[in-house]
Amino acid sequence: MNESIDTVDVIELLDERAAARRLGISPRSMWGLADSGAIPFIRIGPRLKRYDPRDLADFIERSRRRAAYRSQHGAGSGGVPHLLCSANADGKPGVTNPFTRDARGGT
Repeated sequence: MNESIDTVDVIELLDERAAARRLGISPRSMWGLADSGAIPFIRIGPRLKRYDPRDLADFIERSRRRAAYRSQHGAGSGGVPHLLCSANADGKPGVTNPFTRDARGGT
């Protein structure tokens, strides 16, 4: 009796801690990347997320390409202006937008 059995590659999925360890980041940062859509995940039940190691490798490669592009083209933040934290005239913390004249965002 010859029965053919289809074989399926079994991929060991990683939990949040293991995936974060693999990327060298905190589990909280991993959670944020997954929720932002930067890293795909597989949801198991209402709370558990699992990560495919190949998706993590893809994320690393995309990050390398972005970093290389930015270093070659001088784009520090991808065109997003930085907000500068500073103290207001009264000494309280404030945020200064480099494209406006004062911390309140006026022109």
